[in-house]
Amino acid sequence: VTPERALDEICNYIRDLQNQVGDLSQRIAGQLANMDSAQAAAIRRLLRQLSGGDSS
Repeated sequence: VTPERALDEICNYIRDLQNQVGDLSQRIAGQLANMDSAQAAAIRRLLRQLSGGDSS
């Protein structure tokens, strides 16, 4: 495998991951929209903790 081919494969893999993250984000947003505010707030806190965006 040439370095160019390896880089191309890596870029394609990253694009695929970005698409998956976008799809999951939309699905989560849809689910949060159907929850009551207390449930949605709890899920948002959990997601922030998992993403490293909240140290509490």
